[in-house]
Amino acid sequence: MKNSRISMAALAVSAALTGIPTASAAIIDDVEFHGYFRAGFFASKENDFKKADIGGQKELLGRLGLESDNDGNLNFTTITDISEEKQLRINVGLGDTSFDDLIGFVEMDGVTPSGTLWGGKRKLGEENYIFMTDFFYTDLEGIGFGIQDYEIEDGFLDVAYLSSDRGISLDQDYDDFVTSAFNNTDIRNELNRRFIGIGPGAEERIAKIRDNQNNPMHTLHLSYTLGALTLQGNYKYMPDNWDFTGKEWAEQGVDATAIYHMLDFFGMKGNAFSYAILQAGQGLGSGNLLGSTITDYSSLRPGALSQGYHTGEWGTFSGDPYYLSTHREDDATSVRTLVWGGYTMPNGIGFFPAIEAQYNDEAVTMISSSMTATMRATTTGWPP
Repeated sequence: MKNSRISMAALAVSAALTGIPTASAAIIDDVEFHGYFRAGFFASKENDFKKADIGGQKELLGRLGLESDNDGNLNFTTITDISEEKQLRINVGLGDTSFDDLIGFVEMDGVTPSGTLWGGKRKLGEENYIFMTDFFYTDLEGIGFGIQDYEIEDGFLDVAYLSSDRGISLDQDYDDFVTSAFNNTDIRNELNRRFIGIGPGAEERIAKIRDNQNNPMHTLHLSYTLGALTLQGNYKYMPDNWDFTGKEWAEQGVDATAIYHMLDFFGMKGNAFSYAILQAGQGLGSGNLLGSTITDYSSLRPGALSQGYHTGEWGTFSGDPYYLSTHREDDATSVRTLVWGGYTMPNGIGFFPAIEAQYNDEAVTMISSSMTATMRATTTGWPP
């Protein structure tokens, strides 16, 4: 049933974009298929050869052989040439875990003077990626619409709206939290004192907290590329961003990213490339959400220590990175800098270093930072 609804929605959007009856787009001129699969297992003598507890934050170790999680996806694209100037592309992709990982969106060229209109559920900016560490410094995914590569002067503009959420199961996750927290008398008393309260109206307040656990985060994304420089900005709004205890976290946030792409290795000419990236954000644009919407990856990647896996006073959910992903104070700020690239010598030996660092001011009690440096060598040259 869900697949049928998505197919119908895709056809409806395609009809709206093309201005023609849906049946006219039934002729498919070309089909593309893309896929990626990875199976990994990581154990250590220090851990009694048990499987690694977490697959997230693996980028702190580098890549190649250190990924304990399994991953895979399939992507199909049908291409229909409506006319010499109009082309319709319907994209469907399937992840490895659940139906929520399904990517489905349509694209249309020729509707606007330049650029590509799109609508549906998709990822943006997947090219903003360090392959040595599997680190996506922008990670934008959700349901929305936008336009890409719209020409303005000598540059290209991207505009998009995306909606994302934490995927909290209200029927199970909240009940599990209440059970774990309220079975501890000290935690229950403190919980009542700090947030929920006791006496008349407590049940109504608990119900209101429960119903505000999976509100969407609305993201407006702007990006402009001029030559080697790309500037991006995101504004985010999440109504009633409450946790299970009733604490209200930031409802708004902003972040900005500057990417400079050089066709040399920081001045060294030859078979080379390099990037310098600077990012900064506040509120919902800080921590693990710096340069990101709410995604599985942004919940698990290195960033704010307060959002990763850890043991907390409020039970198991206080250490769940998915649950913690939007727990940002209004004044919390983060800065991230990344430098990476590659240089291949005439004899075919290549070097591909990457340095990543992030600083977080949680605006309450914690200041944290992280840094990783990776060097990869190859004798095959580019691509590695």
